[in-house]
Amino acid sequence: MSYLSVLTRKSWRWNALASVIATALIAPAVIAQRPSRHVAALDSIAESVMRAGKVPGMAVLIMKAGDTLLSRGYGYADVENKKMVVNSSVFRIGSITKQFTAAAVLQLVEAGKLRLTDSLHLYLPTLRGPARNATIHQLLSHTSGIPSYTELPAFRAKARSAILPTEMLRMIDTVALRFSHGEQWAYNNSGYYLLGLVIERAAGVSYAAYLQRALLLPNGLRHTGYCGSPDGVAETVVGYDVEEGAMSRAGDFSMANPFAAGALCSSAQEIGGWLRTLMGGHVITAGSLQRMLTPVSLNGGRRTAYGYGLEVTELGGRERIGHGGSIPGFDAYAAFYPESSFTVIVLTNNGSANAEAIEKTFARQLLGIASLSIRELPLPKETLAMYVGSYRAGPGRVVVTQRGERLHVAGPVDADLAYIGDHTFVLVDEPDVKLAFRVELDSATSIAWTSRGRTLTLPRVP
Repeated sequence: MSYLSVLTRKSWRWNALASVIATALIAPAVIAQRPSRHVAALDSIAESVMRAGKVPGMAVLIMKAGDTLLSRGYGYADVENKKMVVNSSVFRIGSITKQFTAAAVLQLVEAGKLRLTDSLHLYLPTLRGPARNATIHQLLSHTSGIPSYTELPAFRAKARSAILPTEMLRMIDTVALRFSHGEQWAYNNSGYYLLGLVIERAAGVSYAAYLQRALLLPNGLRHTGYCGSPDGVAETVVGYDVEEGAMSRAGDFSMANPFAAGALCSSAQEIGGWLRTLMGGHVITAGSLQRMLTPVSLNGGRRTAYGYGLEVTELGGRERIGHGGSIPGFDAYAAFYPESSFTVIVLTNNGSANAEAIEKTFARQLLGIASLSIRELPLPKETLAMYVGSYRAGPGRVVVTQRGERLHVAGPVDADLAYIGDHTFVLVDEPDVKLAFRVELDSATSIAWTSRGRTLTLPRVP
């Protein structure tokens, strides 16, 4: 899941074409001394992504235990200035930030400065609304019922400029819960924004400063930190929107707003090092790590796929620990496969690149998992019109259009759809993502969007 962009529309266009990307020089690869039989195939996958022209630039790190199989930059970090991506390029990583926030909270729990059962109002006493009684555990696991501030009209009206924490708290404090604490699971950014404020209260320093002092510098992460903060790092990659071969720079977006939910920058190299250190038990205790990696159970015993700042899913029957990050101009995914000790990191500078689909393609190659086959069924072009339209997806919209013989979806991802029957489509590049349309009177009224074992209903909007 991701810190979803509320600013998906282009701010301006400029005359750069996707062909520029397809013909870009590729930075030298860094390959382990013991060459892997997978290396050529992995490199070929990355180059095919670049040839498709949807991604201006991309950094990839693939490791097995301590061996680096591939560490390489592809394409442009800055198209206008012909600056190339290298393996140390610093990208905005969006909601991959959440695992750093979760680890920081668990460190403070270990130090006796927090308890997972503590209510939020103990650290943020100005709260008066229903959010005040959420526990630290519920904030970490997305079971608090607090609506995501990125969905609130008051936030969306001001999202391009920095919003002070006091104003953000007022926004969060004045809305009703989506559900009672612990009753359901709903991914949201409010919980992690609030956790950042809790960290500051418990640690006595800013969120950015605490991460540097307690998590980043002690573990050798010198190019990871709060984007643009005096206590953080500066990104070296420009974010873009790419659609049908036309590129535009992503609009301005204050990194004060994603805060502890999505404001970190890092490189593929350092995220890989972080995951190895975290999973090796060198950041938090074994007990804390187990909590972080245990999918939370809801009231009544139902289990989710989310622990603390990380998802625990599977790919082809193999356990997969990971998280995505999407923020205007950037899309990323970082995954760890514990059975085989593979780590796969994909960072891109296109907000709708679908980095997770790229990561899965690499992982299937590494793990010998066959790609999902699509039995695409014919559908008359005139029939496609019933599905075309806009559908509400959290703070933004998913837009379905017709392109020739197929439908195309744009929003959190930008992809063609293949029809598999019964008003149901899959992403061509990621067929385990399914879109089932509900149709009434020859017009779609909603989409049931299924990904990672969860289904979200997206209602049609005018």
